[in-house]
Amino acid sequence: MKRWFGQHSVSFAAVVGVSLLSQAIYLYQAAFNDPSFFVPVVDAQVYHDAAVQFAAGGELADGPFWQPPIFPFMLGLLYAIVGSEVLLARIVLALMAVGSCVLVWRLGAQAYDNTSGVVAGIMLALYGPFLFFSTQLLPVGLAIFLNLTAITLFFTAMKRGAWWLWFATGSVMGLATANVPNAFVILLIVVGYWMRQFRLRIARIPVMRNVIVCAIGGMIVILPITIENYRESGTFIPLSTNGGINFYIGNNANADETVVVRPGEPWRALAREARFAGAKTPKAQSVYFFNKSLKFIRDEPIAFVEHLGVKASRILMGKEIPRNTDVYVHAEYTPWLSWLTWRGSGLGFPFSFVFPLAVCGFLFVRGNTLNDESRRARVVLLAFVLLYGLFVVMFFVASRHRLPAVVVLVIPAAAILVAVARFLARVIFHRRLLEKGDQPQRPASPLVCAMACVVFLAAVYLTIKPTSIPAENVDFKRELLAFVAHEHLQNGELERAKELWDVMGSGSSEDAFDWGLRAQIARLEGDWEAASAHARRAVELAPGGAEYQRLLGQLLHEGGEVDEAIEHLALAVELDPFSSKNHLALAQAFDVAGKHEPALRSYDEAAKIAKLPAVSMVRYAELLAMHERFSEAIDRYERALIAYDDPPDEVLNCLAWLLATCPDTSQRDCVRAVELARFVCDRTAYANPAGLDTLAAAYAECGRFNDAVITVNKAIEVANEQGKGEMLPMLQHRLSIYQLRLNH
Repeated sequence: MKRWFGQHSVSFAAVVGVSLLSQAIYLYQAAFNDPSFFVPVVDAQVYHDAAVQFAAGGELADGPFWQPPIFPFMLGLLYAIVGSEVLLARIVLALMAVGSCVLVWRLGAQAYDNTSGVVAGIMLALYGPFLFFSTQLLPVGLAIFLNLTAITLFFTAMKRGAWWLWFATGSVMGLATANVPNAFVILLIVVGYWMRQFRLRIARIPVMRNVIVCAIGGMIVILPITIENYRESGTFIPLSTNGGINFYIGNNANADETVVVRPGEPWRALAREARFAGAKTPKAQSVYFFNKSLKFIRDEPIAFVEHLGVKASRILMGKEIPRNTDVYVHAEYTPWLSWLTWRGSGLGFPFSFVFPLAVCGFLFVRGNTLNDESRRARVVLLAFVLLYGLFVVMFFVASRHRLPAVVVLVIPAAAILVAVARFLARVIFHRRLLEKGDQPQRPASPLVCAMACVVFLAAVYLTIKPTSIPAENVDFKRELLAFVAHEHLQNGELERAKELWDVMGSGSSEDAFDWGLRAQIARLEGDWEAASAHARRAVELAPGGAEYQRLLGQLLHEGGEVDEAIEHLALAVELDPFSSKNHLALAQAFDVAGKHEPALRSYDEAAKIAKLPAVSMVRYAELLAMHERFSEAIDRYERALIAYDDPPDEVLNCLAWLLATCPDTSQRDCVRAVELARFVCDRTAYANPAGLDTLAAAYAECGRFNDAVITVNKAIEVANEQGKGEMLPMLQHRLSIYQLRLNH
């Protein structure tokens, strides 16, 4: 392969140069103009947060994987190396996209010829949706690269037959499948090739060896994920648990409604349905949604088939179909993208041109030769497009989901363009060639040209014929700005959020999310009355929205109206008992109201669902100690220390005191208590009387009464110097106890 690249260095330079330039222009313009460039939202935010957590030494997921883990794992590795910088991640993804263009060139050269491959690589570099999605913090860019790599390795393995090539093919197929499960279709193609080898009785023993080696390569990737899922859940989950709900979204009686369920509270309400139905584990929840879809298919097979036809027509739409991200909205901020991706009069550029060209390329272009390698490559590419498209249709259609198949369509599209250019050249220069005595290749017959034109126009019609899409009434631009503004608010960036709010305008007075956003802005501005009024309006518009009930309850809590706050927070828990945030907010309100027992119960529920913030964990530990649940209290203090980047002295001191003086003597640990208390004293230069008091108690518990006496005397001295006379009687009392024990 190295020799092949060396022979085509000019072609390689052309593809890489155009790809790099295209990516650089897009990234430069998007970085300065796209409001979401540095602020991942919705799906991208989920992957980003998981990667940040992993890079910091945490787990990719709490429990079994909800989404296939390869992309957040690789993103987390990148963050661990260069830091959690979105710009650097996008640059790396852009370089990967350049690699995808090179792979398309290579595949085009194998299936057709080098010129077609070069044109295909350049076409992909200028294909707007690919340019956009390849640098989003989403798995689609990695999926394209891995798919193309797996197909390239498969071609090479078929040609050379080396066992290590089959191993590499299996490994990359495993990575691709663990990134986006639709890549499983590559395995189906490989299996089809092996079955053909067996049917033709071609070298059965080497074929069996290749099957085993390829399977081992894939298992090396997939098996650790499955084992981790089993370790977390105790059940068999090959990759992730989001398959059931994704299948249900596109296969139910109201699929056009579920496919446009918006992120945030509406999505969480849909996901909660399985839990309310009794599905407690992630796998059970996935099975619940699968079973709902299967029931719909059994009960209404005609409606199911009709909807499959609708989805098949949507996958051929020229216009890009949004899911949670609309490429046309981002094109408004990026001139380069707007030139490469646009819509109008039913057309959607570039798909309305690429798809018809690809159909003609598959049907009418045979490459420079008719050898088995070239023909087999075209068959594999066609099989991948058809099977991948089928898997997308079986779930639901969106631009980013069909893009890995569209990338392969660029190859035959480029081939037909090259073929047409050569045909025109032969027609134009026919007489001149004859004058030189050359024998030109015979042009295609008029009948073939006519058939190609008819096929092209028919394919164009398929991309522009009127087809409704469920998301056509969603204001994606406003939604994008709202999500970005929300993230700025979460980070305390009030001014940036207000700028975006001003761009959004007043918006719909019937949009609960808008009112919730207004409430958060007013909250950070310190206008409690306006914030609570906006939150009340959000609750009126969406009384079943647990998120809005919690927001109103928290605002009432902050305003001192604790009883009413508890009412709304209790309703939030009732609406969504699976949210740790709801239970935690209710626990804090109960705590402020002095209702410690219900507060502790709510803390218990919150802690069962998710890891608590460090501050909340400390208060939870204090309540546990108050209710004589000492072992749990100590455990929560220890967890709080881990959660803090730099644990406060008060937290360290509380844990040390509990370990030294716990009424349950079985829970005492004087050595650990001395270690913690001494650490506090060292950090405060032995000028903290509370820390000295704790260190003295820890010494006493260890039987070191002389040290205890010296330390408590130091505490008395410091308390006097700092004017903390209220501590003196207590310290004097402890001194007398330590002296008494010392003398005996």
